[in-house]
Amino acid sequence: MTIKSTNHLTHIATFCALLYSNSALCAELVEYDHTFLMGKDASNIDLSRYTEGNPTLPGIYDVSVYVNDQPIMSQSIAFAVIEGKKNAQACITQKNLLQFHISSPDKNSEKAILLKRDEDLGDCLNLAEMIPQSSIRYDVNDQRLDIDVPQAWIMKNYQNYVDPSLWENGINAAMLSTTSMDITVKVQAEQMTVSTRHSTVG
Repeated sequence: MTIKSTNHLTHIATFCALLYSNSALCAELVEYDHTFLMGKDASNIDLSRYTEGNPTLPGIYDVSVYVNDQPIMSQSIAFAVIEGKKNAQACITQKNLLQFHISSPDKNSEKAILLKRDEDLGDCLNLAEMIPQSSIRYDVNDQRLDIDVPQAWIMKNYQNYVDPSLWENGINAAMLSTTSMDITVKVQAEQMTVSTRHSTVG
């Protein structure tokens, strides 16, 4: 086989590989026709977000949180629309980081804020900007939120430790009070004092 024919076969193999890869890519993209939708505003619905599978829509989701592939807790996490992103992004707040035992820098730049919200809700943080080499992934099918951070940013706390800032004020369901009284009893001309204690719930 000559060098020329070998090069010719190489070109054919390359072309076939590109052809099949493009076919596989096209197979993953799905286009939806508005004519199958009902209602007068059907043509105004943006279906482009569905072309690459199930999108994550804005809302609050109950997710299983994993940090560095370790299960942490089940938590309700808000997902918000972020400019430039096709899918809604997980809104991780400073409170969430404490719950997940993840440390944060003492000072954050403006780039570390993904979305500003009311003070009681807390800003959505850009974890990748705050902590280098960190990432967040959400699997909508398994409802699993994976957070990866360098081990140095994991708090060295006891398991199931709850930061005091996350404590909630409880209510007094019942109070136990103890009272004492002395009873004088006469037995065969001898006087004996008996001290008894009883408890009442009030």
